Amino acid sequence: MERHARQYFLLAAIVVVGLTAFYSTTFTHTAQVTALYSVSAQDAQAVAQAVANEPQLAWTRPTHTVTYTVTYTVTYTTTHISSPTHLTTEEQRTLCPPVPSSPAADLPEEDQDPAKPAKTVSAADVLPTLEDQDPAEPTEPAKPAGDADVLPTFEAIPDAIMNRVRKNTHDDGTLVTAVVNSGMANYTLNWISSLLYTGVTKYLVFCIDPALRTILESAGHGEHAVDIPASWFHRSVPPSSLFESYRSSSYFGVTHAKSLVVQRLLHQEVQVLFSDVDVVFLSRHLLPFINGMWKTRDETHMIFSQEGFDRTTINSGFYWMRSSNVTRRVLRDTITMQDAEPHTTQQQAMNRALGKLDMDMRTSPVVYLDLFFFPHGLAFFRNNIPKRFGAEAFIAHANYFVGDDKLQILKKEKLWYLETED
Repeated sequence: MERHARQYFLLAAIVVVGLTAFYSTTFTHTAQVTALYSVSAQDAQAVAQAVANEPQLAWTRPTHTVTYTVTYTVTYTTTHISSPTHLTTEEQRTLCPPVPSSPAADLPEEDQDPAKPAKTVSAADVLPTLEDQDPAEPTEPAKPAGDADVLPTFEAIPDAIMNRVRKNTHDDGTLVTAVVNSGMANYTLNWISSLLYTGVTKYLVFCIDPALRTILESAGHGEHAVDIPASWFHRSVPPSSLFESYRSSSYFGVTHAKSLVVQRLLHQEVQVLFSDVDVVFLSRHLLPFINGMWKTRDETHMIFSQEGFDRTTINSGFYWMRSSNVTRRVLRDTITMQDAEPHTTQQQAMNRALGKLDMDMRTSPVVYLDLFFFPHGLAFFRNNIPKRFGAEAFIAHANYFVGDDKLQILKKEKLWYLETED
């Protein structure tokens, strides 16, 4: 008897669920739809749980009817929950109020009082649009004002030198230049030969001593050579017909002279592609490549070859600089360090000067050249990096080799273009 009572109770619950589903569909468009569907889903879940706990229901005759009713209720309810609900205009306003178009919507509450007078916007508060910005004008990082940021001023470069500068400047405004003493005369002639082989006919050599200019004039390169005025030097660099060994007493003076010449050119609005003369130009595409690198990115003020392999140190033996206050500051700081520390090389001082700049690759004024295409001596001659990876290098720089080893490695790679060593 007790068993029959429980069965009747469950059947009554099933009937209630069926009626609930019926009323849910009948009053969908007039009642609280979400609430009705929620109740139906809960009831259906309770009945399903009850059926699972009462296996004896499977022996009764209404089994198919009960199962069909429960399945129908659950499926039907789920379908209506997932289907889109059409809201009236008033419901839409309640659930999704329109966004105010007034600028006051973005202000704090205390500033949204309509009784307060509207604030006036000054010209300084208006942000420029892209159309207002000149894409041709390079961007310079903001620098605080102060005596430490004052750039030096110089007398005008003598006309005789400036005439040679203008004559040898390329159409994009770049001057390919080197600063050398007579001890590097043969390397200078080899450097010039590599320029001519790659189609570079405009270049200018700044001669530390008159002997080098005489050698270049005798070789037919007189229009590409000038003496450095004595007033430009900060220390004496005695004339020498010898190759200056790395970190010898005269070596520091030679590297210092390189900084001084580039500084003067930058202050004369000349952009510079500086090269040591133990660099060999290998590609006719070198200058167009450098040109494309700085023209496609306004933030770029200088482009450096690398020292080492970890993209943290520049090599001052091959670089390009735009004439700007950013690059003038770098040269000023480099020279200041070399003046204060006579045994500091140009490369050491320049790396320290660059350390003051923003070096984030997204915004930095400094760009590194890829070692695969602008390799230093270890990468090109010892590790054979360009050829191993199928790259065609733009230059070969014979740094890391000193004395006779430098000459022999260039000869071994067939990059020594002079017929004799003398």
